[in-house]
Amino acid sequence: MFIFSFVGDYLTFERSQQAINSQSDRTTPADRMEGLVVVMADFHVQLNFMKLIYKTLFQVRPTWYLAVI
Repeated sequence: MFIFSFVGDYLTFERSQQAINSQSDRTTPADRMEGLVVVMADFHVQLNFMKLIYKTLFQVRPTWYLAVI
């Protein structure tokens, strides 16, 4: 039996878990989707965090602004 890693956002994760659970009464491991490993990746949060870091560190500001911080 093959093992497949399936990566997606939260909605994809939920739908794939529901699909696996709906097939749990099947007879063979392949029909029960036992080789499917679902991994939730939080792409949007990571991208937003990277944008925040970039804007904070690399934004051009006047010199008096740094004294206020």
